[in-house]
Parts: sequence; structure tokens; C-alpha cells
Amino acid sequence: MAYELDLPPQLKAIFPAFHPWLLQPYEDDALPGQPRPGDAAPPEVHLGNDGVTEYVVSQVLDSRIRRNLVDPHTEEDQELQSKLEEIGEAITQVIQLAADKAIPKVKLGPKPKPWWNQELTKLRRELTHCQRVYTQQLQQLSIQEAYLFKKDFLIARNTYARAIKDAKKRHWNSFLEQETPQSIYKAMAYTKDQKVEKIPPIQGEILEKTFKGKCKAFRKALFPPPPTAELPSFLNYQESIWDWPQLSISELEQACSSKVKSSTPGPDAITQDIITAAFKFNPEILFIAYSILFNYGYHPRCWKAATGAILKKPSKLDYSLPKAYRVITLLNSLGKVLERIIAKRLASLAETTNLLHSSQIGGRNKKSAIDAALLLVDQIQHKKQQGQITSTVFVDVKGAFDHVIHNRFLDRLKKLGLPISLICWAKSFLSNRTLRLAFDNKIEEFSKITAGIPQGSPVSPIFFLIYIRDLFPALQSFQLSYIDDLSLTTSSTSLKKNTRALQKEIATLFAKGEQLDIIFDTSKTELIHFTAKKERIERSLILPNNDRIEHKDTVKWLGIYLDNRLSFKSHVSIRVSQARQAFYRLGRLANIELGLSTHAIRQLYLACVTSVSDYGAQIYWQNQPYATKKLQSLHNLACRKTLGVFRTAPTVPTSLEASLLPPAIRLNSTIRNYASRANLLANTHPIAKAITRIQSTNLQRSKKPNQHRQLQTITNAIPKNNKRDTEQTIPYRFRPWDTLNYTVTVSQKSKEEEANAHQAYIKTRLDNYTTIYSDASQTQEGKGIGVGIAVYNSTQQEIYSETVNIGQYQLVYNGELEGITRAFEYAAKNATTDQEFEVYADNQAAIYRLKNLSDNPGQHWQLRCLKAANTIRRKQANIHLLWAPGHTDIVGNERADYLAKEATKEDPRSTTKSIAYLGTTIKRIQQTEQRQEYEKYKARATALNKATYSAKYPLKISKTIQMPQNTKRVTSSAFYSLKLGHGYFNSYLKRFKKRDSNRCTCQNIQTPEHLLLYCHLYKDHRKTLLQTIKHRPVTLPLLLHTSIGIEATLAFITSTRIGTRKWYLGQPPEDLQRDTV
Repeated sequence: MAYELDLPPQLKAIFPAFHPWLLQPYEDDALPGQPRPGDAAPPEVHLGNDGVTEYVVSQVLDSRIRRNLVDPHTEEDQELQSKLEEIGEAITQVIQLAADKAIPKVKLGPKPKPWWNQELTKLRRELTHCQRVYTQQLQQLSIQEAYLFKKDFLIARNTYARAIKDAKKRHWNSFLEQETPQSIYKAMAYTKDQKVEKIPPIQGEILEKTFKGKCKAFRKALFPPPPTAELPSFLNYQESIWDWPQLSISELEQACSSKVKSSTPGPDAITQDIITAAFKFNPEILFIAYSILFNYGYHPRCWKAATGAILKKPSKLDYSLPKAYRVITLLNSLGKVLERIIAKRLASLAETTNLLHSSQIGGRNKKSAIDAALLLVDQIQHKKQQGQITSTVFVDVKGAFDHVIHNRFLDRLKKLGLPISLICWAKSFLSNRTLRLAFDNKIEEFSKITAGIPQGSPVSPIFFLIYIRDLFPALQSFQLSYIDDLSLTTSSTSLKKNTRALQKEIATLFAKGEQLDIIFDTSKTELIHFTAKKERIERSLILPNNDRIEHKDTVKWLGIYLDNRLSFKSHVSIRVSQARQAFYRLGRLANIELGLSTHAIRQLYLACVTSVSDYGAQIYWQNQPYATKKLQSLHNLACRKTLGVFRTAPTVPTSLEASLLPPAIRLNSTIRNYASRANLLANTHPIAKAITRIQSTNLQRSKKPNQHRQLQTITNAIPKNNKRDTEQTIPYRFRPWDTLNYTVTVSQKSKEEEANAHQAYIKTRLDNYTTIYSDASQTQEGKGIGVGIAVYNSTQQEIYSETVNIGQYQLVYNGELEGITRAFEYAAKNATTDQEFEVYADNQAAIYRLKNLSDNPGQHWQLRCLKAANTIRRKQANIHLLWAPGHTDIVGNERADYLAKEATKEDPRSTTKSIAYLGTTIKRIQQTEQRQEYEKYKARATALNKATYSAKYPLKISKTIQMPQNTKRVTSSAFYSLKLGHGYFNSYLKRFKKRDSNRCTCQNIQTPEHLLLYCHLYKDHRKTLLQTIKHRPVTLPLLLHTSIGIEATLAFITSTRIGTRKWYLGQPPEDLQRDTV
């Protein structure tokens, strides 16, 4: 197999320089990550159309050349580096040229007015004419005599101003009604304080007022010159054994993927979207270029230029100090592709080797801030269970990324024995960096920076973790770190012992930091004693620089407010207050007549409000009344705002109609989801270790056996949740460079088009093709999930079939995975030389799961498929996984579906619970809690009012709002007002003394039921309504509680406007209506 590359002239001239080294796409016939014995000769790579064959870099550089890149005692190969630089420049120039030709440039001009229309143009002409006439008349007449002309001018001006106001209002409302994710989140962003202030004078050696002076002050404070550190020597360097193969095409594809969230380009103006398009157009060129740079270990200088955006840190007292600002580095996206690949590899090594210390939580795969905080809380509760008092000191590394000393960092890499190509790349990445600061709409010229690692780089977090890893082994206390935030915890029977122990630990930490050139920010150091004893106030800590750190009753760490009693009352109050502020901003985007739709408001509430209020719930939630009260109050506001109903509307029905879980149920589900996640964690994960310690704790020996432990609550959150009986995964089984040994194809055509294409295709295949169809099914009378496969030869004759029942603790999705896997295993058993197998399944979710290598649920089936595919490859055959739409009269699909249904009658062969089934269990528990709450509400409500909501409508629990998309706000608001019985109609308004009469214009009592079903004023509109609904009799539940009735009722409300505010204001005066007797 050879790649035919149409290379640009720049690359054609460069690649021959790398003739001595070889490059090939990564292939695997055994298992991912393992070399195949007896590999054949590498594929040829033809550069251009001149027929010149060049092998490009496939192995790491030989020791002499690699050493030259980093060893200061040996002359660097300038010619080699020049060639490597040309690769980066050529790729950049080619993509920039293509982007310039293909992407239209935005022309900067006057601020656009999207709300402008032709009517405004006409009114502006009339205004200009009236103004001109009035001005001319003033020159000939007195002011009194020109009054009529002035009046015409004022009328035209006011009409024009009102028209502009109305046009802006209509445009804004039409923007809000779009209901697209982009528009609703943009609208939410508009509600933030958009005030742009210039950077005030900055304190340097003097108070700097000019742009140049401010840049100088920022550079001196934020990028201080590093301490002198000798560059380590790499003479006779010996690598340790690290799994670090060549770059694979799959790694580059993922790094160039559109899934990467990176929107702001660097100085080269190349965005991630452009890189994604370039890779799709010609992946081979980019693969060759990045392989050379990766395998040599070189980062081109043109990719190391960056723009540093100066941003204010929130809530700082003095913004004249440079430390009150942070620098966000905007890097070139082409360089970030290579950085992303390195970062992903190091992150993988961090979880499978001793690259990092076990106490380092942040910046790592499957380790979060919640994990770190929960570990700390569990340690405190564990020691309290043993009758001990716990004290913690929180320390912050000063400057973090910006204070990393390059030579010290290279020395850390050397001591770890990391691959020399990685060390080469790290040195190249860190050296010769240039940065230009940008603020106040000004940008300075590029200038060199000699310390630090860029804040915006994907590789910076893992580099920083490696840089500080040697701080921790010398410490004896319970320690946790999240990037640059460290915590040291000790426990004993007295505060005096705790203070003495922490004093010693801090001295050890600061001494080790001085040895490693790591400085700590003493102004951010905090101390807390987790006890209610008054003695805690007196027990302070003396730092090595003689600063005294006093005890605080509440400290903030990783966004969690920890108080000395671990009551979390401060945390709940602060988070709910912040969430309420976000909700009030959201509330500005809609009222009962205009603005965002119900779906949009619900989406924003879940994304922007509950994410704030619920943060940290895994650490504290145990149905505390004070937390429930605060969260429920916010929830009630959100439900009413979502539906656009009155504040008197009942809370439980509004919650059901808005499809928003009550806070207590929502947080209970959060706890259960965290417990489910814990089932998938590696045994070496700190949370998994803590759970194991809990399960092995003998409470009889504890001094306080009834002491609450949150991690124990999480462990018991799911009934009958035994990890041994649940689907198992192998964490970190796959490495970033692993690739599939089978192809996966999912057509983008519609079901009907793909079905037709499939029928035509199977008639034209060659004799060496075998087709396998798989399917899964579940029936009410079945004993579990049935799986069936049907095998056909090239003439579409069935040659084999198989059925299996995988049990009742699985989902159909799991059955689809089992069916595909059994198809692969059949092919592995029966494969012959040059045979082609095509496996078809109708479940796209299962196909995509087998396409992506991961340790997510379903890994068991993926490993079986990989093993079977390896066997097929060794037999010199191939296998392909494809999508075939179900229930479209494809013979094989229908046969597999029949077999699957028959398999449901068989006895199950497994009792293992899948992770997906565990998710449905959590949902069932959640729905049970919802039903229980509703039944309590129903008992209370019906005892007071026999015609209440719960008496009219049966319980319906839905994931989303039962309102058609793009329904106007005024219509949906009127609909829910009518359904809940609280709205603009007289029977309701009289109850609250807003109307004296409860009568309709037709003299009957004006209730929702009367307006929708009986009022003769709307009989013509009602005929249309009744024609739409074929069911009889037409009742209020039918109209307001079924999908067909909802659509018909919305049309009725749109045509009649009943229940809306304008309809209510347009009713006859009350003196024409008589009240009930």
C-alpha cells in the first residue's frame, strides 16, 4: 500500500532530507499497543507525481543527533533544525494560503444594524425632509409662525424613534425565539456585565500609565527572570523503559478532530476548524509532517509565538498591582495539535506508571476536584469516627505555570528517564518562545520570554505536575494536590499535637520547595481545625518565613466552602446565592408574552443555574432540611419562569410540567450517579481505595461508630449494588496510539436511501464476501435480552444462524453489542485467506461504541471484537462493521430480528448486570421518588379541592417538556395557565380579588374548561379544534394532557388568544358582567 501525495513545493524540497529514517502508519495484528511479529516491509510513500520514493522518520533519532538537540556541550545540528523549521513554516503557509482563498474575509465597517428595515428607511427620509423644511422656514418666519412646521418635524422624529424601538424589540424577540443552542447561550452571555474598562495605571518601579509602560510592568511581575539553573547534560543518557512508540495516524486524527474545543486562534489566525478541514482533505501530508516533528522531538519556532491576553482576576482589592491580572496565552493551533498528542500520551503514562505521585489529583484522567475534596472530607470523617481531631493547612504554589524554570524541568525529565525524543521536544517547546501582550485594544511587538510554560497549552498541566512531583514523597501527613493547590492534613487527639505536626510538615515542604526552586504564596496559606472546641482559635501556625497563619472557621478549597463543623451551611448558602444571581439574569430573557421558549429556559436553567447550585453536592448531600429549603425555593422560581405562569401556581404540578426534578430527588440521583461512576474506577484510584477502606472498617472498634461518612452514603446509594456482579472494565486498557484492526462505516444517508443502496449492493458482491446480520430484542413475556445472528454467503443463502439470551440484567443496547461480537467470533473461527466479512447491525449507538477505543461501559465486547479481528487478520482475511437500517425489509436484518425474538424465550446464560442497566435502575429509583412525592401532594390537594390538578390529570413523568418545539412564548404561557388553573380568567382572578366578577362575557362562569369547551364566543374556532381531534368525548385532560390534544389546543389559543394578557385586557368592562349569586 502506498500513499500518493500531491505535496506543495515547499514540502517536496524538505522531505528528501529525512531519507535515512522510516515512517509507516501504525498497524497491529496482535493486540493494540503490541508490535506484530515478523512485520513486512514498510509501505512506500510517494512524494508528488515525480515517482520519487522516500521513507520518512519511523524510528526515534539515533543518540548522537538527539543529544545534539539538548546537550549544550555539543554543537547543534543547525542544518537539521533549519529543515525542521521549514516543515512547520511550510505547513503553516500552505494552510493559511488555502484559508485565505476559501474563507471570505470580514470587512470591517460601521456597526451593523440587523434590526433595520425598509420602513425605517422611509421614516428616516420623512424625518430628514421635515427637518429640512422646518430649518428653511425658520430662516423666513418667526418661531411662532413656524410652529406648524416644527410640529410636523417633532411628529416625524417621534414616529421614527418609536419605529426604531419597535424594530429592535421585534428583532431581539425573534432572536430569542430561534431556540438553537447557539442563540440561547449567546443570549445568556448578553446578560452578563459587559462593561469593558481600560487597564488602570500599573504599579511597576513607578506608576506606569502608558501602554508600553504597563507591558513592562506586567512582564516584570508575571514573567520574572528565572533563577540561574544549569542545563542538565545528556551525555551517555540512558532511557528507562517507557511505552513510547511512533506517532500513529489515529492520534493525529483525534488531535485534529472537530471534537476538540478550541475556538480562539493564535497569531497565525488558523482555527481548529480549519485544521480539521485540512486533515480531512489530505491527512497523509499532515501525518508525515507531524511524524517527523514528533519522532525527532522538535517544535518549530513559528508555532511558539503567542498572544497573551491580560484579564482581571475577579474580586481583587487593588487593580493597580500586576498580580491582580492573569495572562491567557493564545497559542498557534497547529502547534497545539502536537502539544495535544504529547499531553494525551503523558496523561496515559501518569495513570499506568509512577510518572506522578499518587496524591496528585488535578489535571489527570478520571480525577476531578470533587474527588479531591471528597477524599479530604472522608479523611476528616474517618478520623472523627476514631475519636480524633483533624487539622488542615492549604498551600498554594506561587505563580504556578509562569514560574516553571526550564532547566529544572528538563532535569526532572532526565531523572525520570523519559524518552529522549520527548525531552528533545520539551526543550524545543520551552526554548525561544515569544509573546506579545494584548489589552486595551492594543498589541505589543513580540519579545522573548525565558521562564514559565504557557497557560493555554494542552501540555502545560501535565508538565507542571511533573515539575512539582518531587515535593510529596518527603511528607508524612495525609496530602492532596490539585494542580497548584495543596492540602496537608493531620489528625490526633489534641489540637496541640496537630499544630506541632503541621508545623513540621510545612517546614519540610518549604525546605523541599527551596531545594527544587518552587516558591509558595504565603499570602494564600490557610489553616482550619475541624472541631467546635474554642481552643481552635488560639492554635495558629508559624511559617518558615515567620508569618503567622490564624485558624479560620470557613475556608474555600477547589470551590468547596469547608467549615470547622463540616456542616456545609456556608457552602450551600453561597452556591445557592450565586445560582440565584444566574437565574435572575436568565429571567431577563423572558416574560409571559415574549422571550425564550419553555425549552430554551429549561435548558439554560439546567446548564447555567443548577450546575452552580449543585456543585459539590456529592460531598455534603444527605437530605439536610436547610439545604432542601434553599434549593427548593430557587427551584420553584425556575419552574414558574420556565412555564410562564403566576407565582400562585402549585409547585408540584409546575415541576412536573416543566420536567424539572425537585432538588432533593435531583441530588439523590447525583449521589447515585457518582456511586455508579465509582464502579468503573481502577482499583488504584484514590476514591476506589477509600471505598475499599470503608468496606473493611470494623465499626465495633470505632469510638464513634454512628459518625456519618459521606463516602459510605455514596457506596450504599444504589440498593443491591455489588461491584462483583456488575459489568467490569479494565481502566486505561487502551493507549492513545492504539488503533482498530477492523473498519467501521456508518452511512449518513436516510434509512430509506441506505436500505435501497444496501439491497443494490449485496447483489453485486464478489464470491469471497460473507455477510453477517446481528440484532437484539426484548419482549414482555421473554426471560431476558435475546440476541440473534444470521450468516449469508455471496449468493445470499443462509449458511449459519445462532441465538443466545444474555439475561434480564442487560439492555437491548448490550444485546446489540453481543450480537456484533458473536458475528466477529464466528468470522474468526471460519475465516480463510482473502475472505471479506461484512457485519451489519441496525443500532448506531452500538456501532459507534465499538468504533471508539475506550474503557467506558461496553469495553468487554470491544476487547472480544479486537481479539477476533486479530485472528481474522492472521488468517489473511478482513472484517468490516457497517450499519444497515432496521425494519426496512432487508432480508438479513429481518431474519436476525426474528432469531433475537426467539432467543428471548431461552434460558439466560448470564446474571451479570451491565453498567447501562445500572443506569436504568437509577432512573427507576428516581421515578419512584417522583411518584411518592406526587402521591403525597395529591392526598393533600384533593382533600382541599376536588377539582385540583392532581384530580384532573393522571401522573405523567417525562424527560422533556411536552410542548412542541418553537412554540411562541405567549401561547405556551397561556396554555400552562389554563392547565394549572392560575391565569388570566375571571374565575381565578376573583379568588384573589383582582376582579369583582367571575363571569364570562357570555354570562357563564369563566373557567379554563368553559373557555376551551363551551364558550359560544369561540364556537367557530372550536369547530376546527374538534375536527383535529377524532377522539370522543373531548375533555380537558384530552386537550391539555395528550400530545394530539396539546397541538390542537395550542392552535386554538393562537387563533383566539384566550388566556393571554392582551386577551384579558381586551375583555368588556366588569359592569357589563354579572357575578354569581
